[in-house]
Amino acid sequence: MESLDDIIEDVNKNIKKVFLAGVAPEFRQEAYIISLKLTLDRLAREVEFAQKDDCSSEPVSPEQ
Repeated sequence: MESLDDIIEDVNKNIKKVFLAGVAPEFRQEAYIISLKLTLDRLAREVEFAQKDDCSSEPVSPEQ
C-alpha cells in the first residue's frame, strides 16, 4: 500500500505535467478540482483496502 506522501507526490507530478502541457487559465480551477477528486478517490480506495486487510489479518477467536 502506498503512503499518503507517495500519493500526494504522484498527484503533484501529474498536476505539473498537465500544466506544463498547457492548460488555459479558464480551465485551471477545473483541473485542480479534478485532481483533488482523483486524489480523494484514490485515498478512499487505499483506506478501504487497508481496513479490509486489517480485518482479515485479525485472529478469529473461538466461540464459547
